[in-house]
Amino acid sequence: MNTHLIVPSIREFLIIIVLLTGLIAPTMAQLEIPKPDTVAVEDWQKWTASEQTKYLDHWEEMTQNYFTELESQLQQNLQELQRASENKLNELINRKKSMLDSLQQDFGARFDALSLQEEQSFYKEKKFRARDELQAKYDQALNEFQEAWAQKEKDMHNQLDELKDSKTKLLNEILSSNMMWLEQYRERLISTQKHS
Repeated sequence: MNTHLIVPSIREFLIIIVLLTGLIAPTMAQLEIPKPDTVAVEDWQKWTASEQTKYLDHWEEMTQNYFTELESQLQQNLQELQRASENKLNELINRKKSMLDSLQQDFGARFDALSLQEEQSFYKEKKFRARDELQAKYDQALNEFQEAWAQKEKDMHNQLDELKDSKTKLLNEILSSNMMWLEQYRERLISTQKHS
C-alpha cells in the first residue's frame, strides 16, 4: 500500500503553518494609525492656562478616537487570522477527503478483481480466505488513515490556537504600550501646567 497516499508529508503540513504565521508580519505595518497631535513642552509653556485647558480637552477627544480606531484595527487583524485559519482547515479537510477516496477506490478495484477470480475458482475455502485477507488489509489501512489524520488535525488545531494566542498577545501589547505612552504624555502636560 502506498503510504504517501494516506499521510500528507510533514513538509506540506508545515507550509500551511508557515503561511499562517506570515499573517503576523503585516500587523505592525497595518497599525500605523496617527497618534493624537503632540506639543513640545517649550510651546506648551507659552500658552495661556485657557489655551492649555482647551488643548487637554481636545486631547481627550483625539485620544478616544485614536483608541477606537486602533481597537477596530486590532479586531480586524484577528478576524483576518480567523478567516485564514478556517480556509486552511477546509483545505486540510478537502485533502483528507480526496486521499480517503483514493484509498477506497484502490481497495474497491482490488475487491472487483478478486470477485472476477472467485467466479473462475473451484476452491471456495481459498477464495473466502483471500477475501477475508483483503478485507483485513483494507480495515487496517483505513484505521491507520483515520489515526494519522486525527493526529494531523489535532496538531493543526493546536498550531492555530497557539498562533491566535500569540497574535492576540502581540496586539494587546501594542494597545497597552500605546495607552501607556499617551497617559504618560498627558500626565507630563498636566504636571507642566501646574508648575507653569
